[in-house]
Amino acid sequence: MFAKVCSTLGIDLSLYPTLEEHHISFFESAESRIEKLKKEGNEFIGSIETFRKVFKQRGGITVSTIHGVKGEEYDTVIGFALLEDYVPNFNDKPNGQENAKKMLYVLSSRARKNIHLISERERYKPYGNPPAEYITTIQLQNYKYKYDGSSVE
Repeated sequence: MFAKVCSTLGIDLSLYPTLEEHHISFFESAESRIEKLKKEGNEFIGSIETFRKVFKQRGGITVSTIHGVKGEEYDTVIGFALLEDYVPNFNDKPNGQENAKKMLYVLSSRARKNIHLISERERYKPYGNPPAEYITTIQLQNYKYKYDGSSVE
């Protein structure tokens, strides 16, 4: 159905791989939630009313990893520990910087209204002598933010 709508609107999905990825991610997430509910004994998940209740917008706070929020959407997203060797993880070589871009995209694209990206200071690596302080992830270092009308680094 999605492909048919895109075709009707003249959207060539091959030109927008991220759109296709979001579409797939949404339905994989929905399918996963439905299967989980079935395993928990919610056999009526197949009805449209139950489906609406399960997927209605929720309030409150969700704490998750960047990978865990893929396919979700929130009014406000707060990402913290956006530090080199965290995002990307120090084990994520040689494609670490490309993967970091993708992870930051996933994180940032989850926010409907507000996004807060935090790269704290004075967090030290648990290895090395003398201890070295983590630095802001390279992707965030390279971006010039507009904050209260002025550029901030």
